Amino acid sequence: MRKRKTMSATQQLTKEPSTFRAGTTVEWPKSLSLFPASDGWTLSYRLINISNAYAAITAAADGDDFIATLPAATTANYVAGNYTLFGYATKGSETFEIYNGSVEVQPNLAALTAGYDGRSHAKKVLDAIEALIEGNATQIQRSMSVGSKSLENHSKAELREEWLKYKKYYADELAQQKINNGQPSGRKILIRMGRAS
Repeated sequence: MRKRKTMSATQQLTKEPSTFRAGTTVEWPKSLSLFPASDGWTLSYRLINISNAYAAITAAADGDDFIATLPAATTANYVAGNYTLFGYATKGSETFEIYNGSVEVQPNLAALTAGYDGRSHAKKVLDAIEALIEGNATQIQRSMSVGSKSLENHSKAELREEWLKYKKYYADELAQQKINNGQPSGRKILIRMGRAS
């Protein structure tokens, strides 16, 4: 049996990424039973959005399977934003789509020369609502739009409702970040036991 290649210990991805940071190495395996590498199939990906289209990522054969790698030197040039990752298998004149998913490319923090606000949208809105309730919101926070109107035009009851909503959004993000980092989410799992008949 052929030994699989050793993958990057820092990424530990088991499938195509949903997010990654520019300037880092990204690597993932792909198994295609209908298009095995040993039968002459190749696997490629492209990362595309409305402004940018990056060159094809050609996965390396690993027995019947593939390993796709984006080197850090390549991703260092990627512009942060939301992209579509498109994957396709090719052999001769035949090409089949095998993947189409969304990817968020995060900014390359190692290359930044100016300040950076790393808060998510949910965290920014949550902070703005709390600042407004406490009476020390900036003009930018007061004019932030949630729904169809700015925060400063929300009633106290509406602000409370939005606060509860965005507090949950932010908690969900923190839990997902922990899962992505291989840590427990911190969420309690409730199990309801049924009565024995």
